Amino acid sequence: MKRNVFGFTLIEVVVVVAIIGIIASIAWPLYIGQTTKQRRADGVRGLMLANQEMTQCKTDNATYTGCVLTNAFSPDGQYSMSVAITGGGDEFTLTATRTPSVDDECTALTLDHLGRKGYTGTAPSLKRCWGD
Repeated sequence: MKRNVFGFTLIEVVVVVAIIGIIASIAWPLYIGQTTKQRRADGVRGLMLANQEMTQCKTDNATYTGCVLTNAFSPDGQYSMSVAITGGGDEFTLTATRTPSVDDECTALTLDHLGRKGYTGTAPSLKRCWGD
């Protein structure tokens, strides 16, 4: 008389766990990379909006002196925005700093009155931070 045995053997369970581990080891870094890109894009959007605001202020007042940002944060709130006015009111540099600072590659993104992009951090290139 033969009994019906149901269940999995230990080998089957180990193989399934190994396969899941391999898939996770590939998927997790890709996921982290995409979320990092999305956060950096939020900083870039914030700088572009702040740049438009500063340009409008100079158009209205003929100087950047007295211009302030109406939003202290990027659209999704991932970056805090600041402006430094220099050159007697004829120049500015916008800075977007990740809050909290968890991105060592692109700690801060910058944009000046001439449209020059910059960054601080350990990233190998400007493109890595700005996504151009």
